[in-house]
Amino acid sequence: MRTFKLQVQTTVDGYMAGPDGEMDWMAPWTDDITAHVGALHAPVDCIVLGRKLAEGFIPAWAAEPEGEDRI
Repeated sequence: MRTFKLQVQTTVDGYMAGPDGEMDWMAPWTDDITAHVGALHAPVDCIVLGRKLAEGFIPAWAAEPEGEDRI
């Protein structure tokens, strides 16, 4: 059996995004947050994205040079 991890940014009261998908409420990512998320992703071998997120991620990933590490 495989493990499923959900990563989502939300406030304590459940706010995720504005009416037009704004996520400007989130604080800038620090090196500590980057390291923490990197450790969470290290054992991951498959990522499931929703349509809207995939529409942003896939072109960005495709534009990267071959062999570049991603976090």
